[in-house]
Amino acid sequence: MNRKRLFDKPPLWIATRQVHFNKDLRYRLEGDAEHLLYEVADRTTISNKFDQTEEAYSCILANLLHADVMNAPLVYSRNSNAYVIERKRYGYDFYTYKTVIRLVDTMYEMGLVQGVKGRRYGNGRCRSSKIWATEKLLDRLSLTGGKVFIKPNKEVLFLKDEDKRLQDYPESNLSRAMRKQLHEFNEMLGALDISFTLDYPKLSDRAKSRVNKLCKLLSLSLSNQIVTPDSNPLGMSDRVREYTGKAIPTKYYIVLDHDAFLLNKLGGLPIILNINRDVNTMRRIFNLDWCHGGRFYHAPHTTMPSACRKTMVINGEPTVELDYSGLHIRMLYHRIGLDYQDECYVYDKTDKDNRIDRERMKLASLIVINSDDRQKAIKAIHDQCRKKDIHYPAGQSGSYSALVDRFEEYHEPIKEFFLKGKGLELQYLDSTIMASILERMTRKGIPALPVHDSVICPARHESSLHQVMVEEYEKVMGFKPVIG
Repeated sequence: MNRKRLFDKPPLWIATRQVHFNKDLRYRLEGDAEHLLYEVADRTTISNKFDQTEEAYSCILANLLHADVMNAPLVYSRNSNAYVIERKRYGYDFYTYKTVIRLVDTMYEMGLVQGVKGRRYGNGRCRSSKIWATEKLLDRLSLTGGKVFIKPNKEVLFLKDEDKRLQDYPESNLSRAMRKQLHEFNEMLGALDISFTLDYPKLSDRAKSRVNKLCKLLSLSLSNQIVTPDSNPLGMSDRVREYTGKAIPTKYYIVLDHDAFLLNKLGGLPIILNINRDVNTMRRIFNLDWCHGGRFYHAPHTTMPSACRKTMVINGEPTVELDYSGLHIRMLYHRIGLDYQDECYVYDKTDKDNRIDRERMKLASLIVINSDDRQKAIKAIHDQCRKKDIHYPAGQSGSYSALVDRFEEYHEPIKEFFLKGKGLELQYLDSTIMASILERMTRKGIPALPVHDSVICPARHESSLHQVMVEEYEKVMGFKPVIG
């Protein structure tokens, strides 16, 4: 078969957004969706257990629908090396090169998907492939009543190798203790009634940023991580589909000013949303070993926009979010015995005239501390500034290099740590501090939600949280932190 004939012109996507394959997404195989599985399975040469084929197909469908609602292509890999992960520990037995690729290829043959195949370069690197659902597939699924959802993962401790692939690990007293602690935190999370307000104009003061942040909420809504009323406009799609609820008209995807349309549609219409208790769980992700990384991820509150977190209500109570100001920068100073209390990002937070410059500097600081290569760091800063709509005007690309120089000059005492890939070491330290904070707050019976370097709790417990954050940081670093 000449597959190139199946590669149709891509649909019109917003900007250059992409949706990456999520192994935790599933689609309920009901009605015609189940019949479609049999049709696809009968045309493959997969000899694995049928239940694994079923789960792989459910995952592929969910990702295709997710990408369709996000109006973006689904990125996946046709490189067998990308499938070399530890599957048994994490419940990803279905995620094999043979199973996924043969299912995708059969869907190509049946006209259920279209796509573009990734290219292999001379240096051995491969460009990811992209696929998207065809009208034929979407039409069949729109009548099934199936839903996209997140499948809970029993494993909560994730360990990745240097290539970011999941790996197995021997059990130890440390891993068992961390897992037990995480289960206790998740039990606390699952008992909370958490709601927040979406007010589109307040998501950001920049148009592109508002659209991107709304897309994060769309993704959470699609996978049932946040629960929305039937009439909620979050159920956006460029076509009316039962699995996405009421749709915004197609023009949302073809007009130039998406933000203006959304302001007209959602402006002045605050929407109350709830976090789904059943999927409100956290996991810790380590890199290489148990001394790198370890931050808390996965729970819906860790990915929602900060403007929404400010409106969060826990068990009917308003909340407060306290954060460690300039966390990793101060940690580096504390490592060399200096008690640094000044501004970390060059420009003061109250300096409105240099607000964008401060945002750029803050972003640059994170990349410079995490990266181990100057040129790659500068490119990453450029890419992230463009993504966040705070990039320099055209023709000023040299400003990104100057940004790194300015940061290094400003923090000369700790310059030795920059561009040395220290990020994961510092993340381990801050995740250890965070685990101790959560344990103490949980023992007190006070709900506490971690967001990397900050903690959310009911406002009436602000002083208690502040004290715990100061004490736990001081135990590890030997200095008092600055808490905002």
